[in-house]
Amino acid sequence: MKVIRALLALAAIVPLSLSAQGATRADAPSPAALLDRIKANLLNIDAPAEKERWGANVALWDIKLAQKDKLSSADQKKMKELLDKIRANVEHVMYAPEKERWEANIALWEAAISQAPEAPSVNAGRMTAFLEVIKANVAKISEATELERWQANRDLWAGALGKR
Repeated sequence: MKVIRALLALAAIVPLSLSAQGATRADAPSPAALLDRIKANLLNIDAPAEKERWGANVALWDIKLAQKDKLSSADQKKMKELLDKIRANVEHVMYAPEKERWEANIALWEAAISQAPEAPSVNAGRMTAFLEVIKANVAKISEATELERWQANRDLWAGALGKR
């Protein structure tokens, strides 16, 4: 009898929890709102190198969010130039957690720019792994404005990968 009651209770709870999860996804900020949050936050950065990294990252998102289908060759070229700027900048980052976040972000951009049609599932799997690195790393950030930037960037990637 106790087992039946437990099963009935579980049957009532599971659909409620699933609908609540769906509501959370529907309430997620739009990609444009997330990017606007990063852009506004960018004004608070004093360090020139960090400002350069984030400025290039914002420009990459501007291009990515404006695309409708596949990237044009001109967009790919511009994105590669921006990514090279970030990559060169990140080489000089001394703080290991910051460097780890940026390296994962670079790997995500490399995969997004290449859009390798020959192995989309492998590419998606790799991108998900890099997103998980960023998620775990962002959870450890204590400085509020940096945390806000990285949370928005993380959420943009999660949305782009369908992982919200």
